[in-house]
Amino acid sequence: MSHECFLSIIIPVFNEERRLYHLDEVFAFFSKFPFAWEVIVVNDGSSDRTLEGLRRWADRPELRIISYDQNRGKGYAIKQGMMQAQGKYRLFMDIDLSTPLEEFYQFYQRLGSSDIII
Repeated sequence: MSHECFLSIIIPVFNEERRLYHLDEVFAFFSKFPFAWEVIVVNDGSSDRTLEGLRRWADRPELRIISYDQNRGKGYAIKQGMMQAQGKYRLFMDIDLSTPLEEFYQFYQRLGSSDIII
């Protein structure tokens, strides 16, 4: 992104080709906010068609894909995304949206008040 990034959203994925459609919801949700954001999807060595499926969103300037061949685990994938993130604030979430996107409002209200928000 050409302007300063406010929020990086890190999404680790492993064999999630059937859940990638949730990216449409993620993009639609964060498009409502007045700040710059990016989505970093970390493909953690998927053996299915996850990486090929991500190409559907390849034209989105907010999307960055990190991918490597060997599965290294969720923690490793999150760390890789965090290290590549350009946002002042960083959020990680799962592609299945097990935490509803609307919970971000709770996070957003507390930005700057703590070093870590869980």
